[in-house]
Amino acid sequence: MIFDSFGEIYSCLVSVGDKHWSIGSYFPEVKFKEKSLRNRNIETIPKCQKCIYSLLCGGGCPMRLSGDSDVLSPSCDAVHYNVHTLLPKLYQINDEMGV
Repeated sequence: MIFDSFGEIYSCLVSVGDKHWSIGSYFPEVKFKEKSLRNRNIETIPKCQKCIYSLLCGGGCPMRLSGDSDVLSPSCDAVHYNVHTLLPKLYQINDEMGV
């Protein structure tokens, strides 16, 4: 956890300074937000619960979401692209090279 000088708590260094990504505060008292990165995982992201890639991607990096997005939204475009576009190309290149 990262604590900033304004009393906010963050779970990721990249999110420090953007209150939208704060997981709570420590001043004047310790309080954690109910919907925050602190409790974001594939069980709390509704779209991940039935996704076949959820264990591979974990819901994706929330820092890829727009600033006004719900923290319980997935950000898995990169995983879908890698699995459906890059991985087949890699197999094709390996076949062509005889690897």
